[in-house]
Amino acid sequence: MSRLREGQWPYTVDEKGRISIPPKIRKQVGGNWVWAFNNSRREVVLFPLEVWQKMVAEAKNPDQFTMEWYPFEGKLDPQGRLKIPPKIRELGEIGREVRVISRGNRLIVENVSTIEETILQETPKPFQSGEEANEWLSKGGEVVYHSRPDRVIVGKLISGDGIFFTFDGKDKNEVRVRVKQVPYCNLYPLRPK
Repeated sequence: MSRLREGQWPYTVDEKGRISIPPKIRKQVGGNWVWAFNNSRREVVLFPLEVWQKMVAEAKNPDQFTMEWYPFEGKLDPQGRLKIPPKIRELGEIGREVRVISRGNRLIVENVSTIEETILQETPKPFQSGEEANEWLSKGGEVVYHSRPDRVIVGKLISGDGIFFTFDGKDKNEVRVRVKQVPYCNLYPLRPK
């Protein structure tokens, strides 16, 4: 097989653990694929089935070769989606947002940290006291509020009485939100890098 068409595509892993394969790649390859994990590079790789079969046939020790790559065969569904095997998701630390990159005769699937994942890493614990939140208010520092598990709002405190605070912020869709009467223990200081 010749090289795959070049490109990079952002995708969201759906609730059933599937991603779409770019339409121009689907037309070029068809529906049969092999998921694999390159342990030395720590990357998730998606091979067209015929490319994978050729690699195995040319390997000095085919059994050892396949054991090192953790391969799983997959077939596109009618909507052009392919389920990511749980073992591959675990090994590649694949989250909800991914980037599919064409590289030669294969696709690389990379995890893309969502704003929520990044924020959670940067804001490990909420304010421990009203005094700490008041001090943050006086400095004009940014805070994070998890209004529900799938919605994170980042903004600045605009007022507070030491227990409850009001702040203006935006969610990941850039929707501006004013949140009132939030207890300090539900607000997370966003530390500057």
